[in-house]
Amino acid sequence: MKWITQYLHSIYGSNCSQPSSVIPSPVTKVIEPLSPIVPIDCRGCSKPCAHPRVPEDLKIDQSRPLQNTVPAYAIHLIIMTGKTDWPAHIEEEGLAYALTEAIRKRKDKKRTLRYHPYKETSDNDRIIVTYASLPSLHSNQRKALDILLLPDNIIFSNITQRRVDSLLDYIFGKPLTSPFSIHPCPFTNLVLVCGHGSKDRRCGTVGPMIQKALQQAAKEQGDHQTEIVLVSHLGGHAFAGNLVIYTHQGQRAIWYGRVTPCYCQDIIDHSLQDDKVIEVLVRGIFEVQSTPNCHLECTRYTKVEQAGSGDVPVHKVKFEAKLEYEFIIPVDRLVKCKLQDNLEFMQWVKRYWDQNYPGGDYDAVSRRERGAPSTVTTKSPSAASSGRVSAASKKATKTPGKHRLNSDRG
Repeated sequence: MKWITQYLHSIYGSNCSQPSSVIPSPVTKVIEPLSPIVPIDCRGCSKPCAHPRVPEDLKIDQSRPLQNTVPAYAIHLIIMTGKTDWPAHIEEEGLAYALTEAIRKRKDKKRTLRYHPYKETSDNDRIIVTYASLPSLHSNQRKALDILLLPDNIIFSNITQRRVDSLLDYIFGKPLTSPFSIHPCPFTNLVLVCGHGSKDRRCGTVGPMIQKALQQAAKEQGDHQTEIVLVSHLGGHAFAGNLVIYTHQGQRAIWYGRVTPCYCQDIIDHSLQDDKVIEVLVRGIFEVQSTPNCHLECTRYTKVEQAGSGDVPVHKVKFEAKLEYEFIIPVDRLVKCKLQDNLEFMQWVKRYWDQNYPGGDYDAVSRRERGAPSTVTTKSPSAASSGRVSAASKKATKTPGKHRLNSDRG
């Protein structure tokens, strides 16, 4: 009869530990400001290299832009299954089905999905449910698994299909009453690589290649604080390989696409250790941005440069700027001598000239003499707008440098 007693205890037992005695509640958790993101330009290995090549017949989408291809979300529930042979649609069976159904019913009944530290003004209530190859670390009951909650970076153990409503109740602010425990996540950084082969062949092929290359790079770097695992569908299979990097104890999420083994060493060296993002791979960046609201907010960077420290000389900013050519000159990008950046800058200069050139010939000698008036002879508007200028005019307007252009200055 002992096994019957143990079985009943596993179903109805009440051996939970209160969250306040195990880990601080997210409501009282102090969120420290994160270090700024620094974009870097990285192109992977020089060809040829020793890394395995991604098969060309996978037809990875190399044309569409990657930026902002991840829908905004607030929290990520990761079910630690300890395996990778998941069904194609995880939401149709098992614990993932129970979770997604419970979330859907709450939405249908218009019950608030405000994650308990949410701002009242937040419109984002999307929850991602994912299977992971991580084994359950704490669950010891029949058919029970661990679930990792991000960005809180805590693990719920002994979660069964019958207990998902209690789990969601706790996540949304109700006291913990069901028989599951809460544990701190042991990983400082977590890399989730999409390897859902039954869902899409591209991720099923590229995902394990990336995981192996990342693990090897982390081992060579001596990184023992990062866990690299395969997960189910992350979205955007056309951009395989896809991965998510959770850093700062889960408070920042960097989504990458079109990752190949050639980028893995740079991801370990830069994205995990130096808060740098590889610009050509970025799909989206999310982070906890407020206190005490412990939920992920989408940064929605149009360009990754916007994620930097924001050190802009404010006295040079044209606050009433509305058109592209009116904004501050990106000198830091021009000095890299990239064709696209410099072409756009020349278009800016041309537009500025067309708008501010008063017509006439430019008297460079008079302009160089202190206090000497400008001797510009006015021409017809048609001549001014034709864009034909003298050699002296071209030389005088060649390099504006870091200063805003001003038609009143010599």
